[in-house]
Amino acid sequence: MEKTLLRIITLDKICFEKEVKMAIFDVADGQVGVLPGHAPLTIGLKEGEGSIRAINDDEEIVFTLNGGFAKISADSIVILTESAYENINS
Repeated sequence: MEKTLLRIITLDKICFEKEVKMAIFDVADGQVGVLPGHAPLTIGLKEGEGSIRAINDDEEIVFTLNGGFAKISADSIVILTESAYENINS
């Protein structure tokens, strides 16, 4: 299956950078799911505390985010956020 590169970037570091099968994140009106080959899109993330789920072959990684933006292209997703914390017990 195809994959897309997901990067989660905060003000001071790259928190996550890995190829994933799918990403699902919170936006103002609900959630957006992104698969490889998605049409280009820039969208605001949910203000305040939201989340992103990165789904791969046999794992799901969940981060709590604090607002920001997502820039999506056919082969990558870049999340720019004030802060991001991995949820270890997801």
